[in-house]
Amino acid sequence: MARRLIWAIAAAEDLQSNASFIEADSPDAAKRFVRQVLVATRGLKDFPMRGRVFSGADDSDIRELVYQKYRIVYSLRDPDRLTILAVKRGSMDMTALARRRGWLIE
Repeated sequence: MARRLIWAIAAAEDLQSNASFIEADSPDAAKRFVRQVLVATRGLKDFPMRGRVFSGADDSDIRELVYQKYRIVYSLRDPDRLTILAVKRGSMDMTALARRRGWLIE
């Protein structure tokens, strides 16, 4: 059975922020980016193990999917749902972000 897909508020804000940044150069590219991220995340419902374990985490329930230059971080902690936690550029210090947002267990 596929898990229910949930977006954390912070992750939805990440997606909007990234789209706004892209939109400054190309509104069409921004729309494409959002559409493709949504397709990629919907695909995780059926194949949740597709992403790798989040680097810097000992918890294999926190995973990430790389899409273009972005890292889509998600949680499988709840057996009934898959929660998107972040959508950030790959160059960002994701471990620091995880600590700030409280989804990295140390």
